[in-house]
Amino acid sequence: MPAEVESMFSADNMVPWHGLGTVLPKAVLSRDAIIASGLDWTVVKAQAFAAVIEGTEEKEVMADDWFLTVRTSDYKILGAVQGKYSVLQNIEAFEFMDSLVGDPKNNVLYHTAGSLQEGRHIWMLAKIEGLELEPCPGDTVDPYILLVNGHDGRMPLKALFTSVRVVCQNTLNIALATATSGVTIRHTGNMGEKLEEARRVLGFARKEFEGFAEISGDFAERVMTKAEFDAFLDDLVPLRNADEDSSKRLAVREKIIELADSGPGTAIPGVKGTVWGALQAITDFTAHHRATRGHGGDTLKEREKRLESVWFGTGSVLNNKALTYLRKLVA
Repeated sequence: MPAEVESMFSADNMVPWHGLGTVLPKAVLSRDAIIASGLDWTVVKAQAFAAVIEGTEEKEVMADDWFLTVRTSDYKILGAVQGKYSVLQNIEAFEFMDSLVGDPKNNVLYHTAGSLQEGRHIWMLAKIEGLELEPCPGDTVDPYILLVNGHDGRMPLKALFTSVRVVCQNTLNIALATATSGVTIRHTGNMGEKLEEARRVLGFARKEFEGFAEISGDFAERVMTKAEFDAFLDDLVPLRNADEDSSKRLAVREKIIELADSGPGTAIPGVKGTVWGALQAITDFTAHHRATRGHGGDTLKEREKRLESVWFGTGSVLNNKALTYLRKLVA
């Protein structure tokens, strides 16, 4: 198992990193997800000390207002933080997710969760029942909430709405009503108050997804002319004569055109040649074909970096830029 993925579980073949970690036949509740993912451990904040050696003498010096985050299961040091840092335990992260997605009538089902970089970062992905959309018959999109959290003092807690298109598992982050890249919570101050505010913001996100569900049907009905598709590409991946990277841009454009013409799901009526198909060509490209800096091909490392980009990086920016452009086109 690569160093990036320390432990994880996956269910229903609807998750990244196929074949790694514990594979379960179906999605599970949080009490089972935390065990299957190997996240049933806690973190403590321990005072940091420095060993100062002068000649044959060694003196231990306390580092004022500096602490180490330590995993209690194996005493692995995860990061260095200052006194104002607040630890959010993995079980608390699951409880937060349960409260975000939960409904008195439904249990929250987790499709994947795990630990990255030897426990420094963790993630969990839960499906939101009752919000599935089908812009055209046979092309289903399932909604999820993704949460990532850091124990290293560098990554804040982040939560965002995302969706997975079943036919080819390409992913689109849905821009929130009050924050385009999700909710970010720093590990300082009153974490309880911050989590409550996150619930409020993600409540708007649910409405945003419902709005996206409504407009996706319009996307599938709206035929896109070649001139409109070319203008769409010019906006997303412009060609510049003086740009030494123009050959790479041209290759990107050609790949997007190929995906729009013959990519996964294009045989479904309402996809090929429509605004919906144009959006899926972009999300398919960012999820499965886009090269990430320093990597190439379809290695496990590349897929991991690409998924991270789709969730939080430049892939997410490109997806949402495409969504914004196409929304204006059908308005």
